Amino acid sequence: MPCSSPTTLLCMAYRILSLEQEQLKELGSHEELLGQNGKYNGLCQLQAKGQL
Repeated sequence: MPCSSPTTLLCMAYRILSLEQEQLKELGSHEELLGQNGKYNGLCQLQAKGQL
């Protein structure tokens, strides 16, 4: 999935942390997290559809 302007900074980040209730749930680069079926991927999908 290409980076759109709201997520451009996330695409350039070396590591992205996804937290849920103060617990680390996901860790990786933009591409690595898109390859997983987690919350980060879901949020990127919503953003790409203009629903976020």
